[in-house]
Amino acid sequence: MHFLAHLYLSGNTPSVLVGNFIGEIKTITDPTIFPKDIQNGINLHQLIDGFTNTHPAVQRSRKRLNPKFSKYSDTIIDVFYDHFLSVNWSEYNNLPLEKFALNSYRTLLDHQNILPYKAKCILPHMIKGNWLAKYNTVAGISQATQEMDIKSTKQTHIVLALEDLIANYSGFKQDFDEFFPKLISYVKVVDQFEGLYEVKETNLAIAG
Repeated sequence: MHFLAHLYLSGNTPSVLVGNFIGEIKTITDPTIFPKDIQNGINLHQLIDGFTNTHPAVQRSRKRLNPKFSKYSDTIIDVFYDHFLSVNWSEYNNLPLEKFALNSYRTLLDHQNILPYKAKCILPHMIKGNWLAKYNTVAGISQATQEMDIKSTKQTHIVLALEDLIANYSGFKQDFDEFFPKLISYVKVVDQFEGLYEVKETNLAIAG
């Protein structure tokens, strides 16, 4: 999953959201340099990625992509799924997406002193471009992706792969609809049995 889904799955615990954001930047090799509550968010991020990468619906989505995108298929599908979460946001959260995005930006700004260098560099661009609220259209995905790093080969492939999303939109959505509720349920189980972070029921309204 990409930025929007990871922040959504953090629940209402600011430190978990910050850790989850740090995990998405993928520059940290030793999470123990952070306070324990931030580590919980980083750990959650890793668990979400592990569950996502092995789920049959996600693997099916990868196969829907043109083979030329295979090297970047994990990231591409993450972005596609953020799109479907955004489009269907009201099914998952009563808080409007724009308000959720604003709250997330404020939380990250409040903790920017502990963010690693790359995360500190990305955050102002994320806020200026309002990336979290742009995923609900294909054009918005393209714009946000290019703003992330216009020189990156990975980002270029994400933009090119949007043609596959348009061509097989219903297939990708079907995969997401099968997968995401199961991911939400998994997050709840992790919270219940491992106690890695706190999840609020208001953010998990459709679980089960």
